[in-house]
Amino acid sequence: MKIVVDAKSWNPVPDLREVFAHRDLFLTLAYRDVRVRYAQTMLGLGWALFQPLATLLIMVLVFGRAVKVDTQGVPYSLFAITGISAWSYFAFVLKESGSSLIGAQEMVRKIYFPRLIIPLSKATVGLIDMGVAVVLMLIMFAVHGRMPAPNALLAIPFLLGI
Repeated sequence: MKIVVDAKSWNPVPDLREVFAHRDLFLTLAYRDVRVRYAQTMLGLGWALFQPLATLLIMVLVFGRAVKVDTQGVPYSLFAITGISAWSYFAFVLKESGSSLIGAQEMVRKIYFPRLIIPLSKATVGLIDMGVAVVLMLIMFAVHGRMPAPNALLAIPFLLGI
């Protein structure tokens, strides 16, 4: 069976119904990406904890101790971890999504499905790293005897929308 895609009917807004109809493919690709990312490393899921901790350590040493950035009374580790958790997810999604279509070009040529599924599956893998970073951030807030403001919960939909 040959499928012809009419270029005149192109719409820049993705058809989310079509993405939902192919949710099994999305889940399969996301599961595969999680296995590739964590099952084939020596640290496994510990890698998701090591990355933000290593980044935090470097930032605290360089900007918190050497440069002495003014954080207006907030411990620099708390100041840095809030930015690291969001930035790491954004950078991961940007890097992985950009190259995901190139890496899956053979599948894209041979099978019809919404192309949005490929970058979405990569973004889902990044949610694991971000979840670990957010838990680490909450632990650090508790250790320092502080808690985020209640309106900080409004950032969750924004971060998921990145």
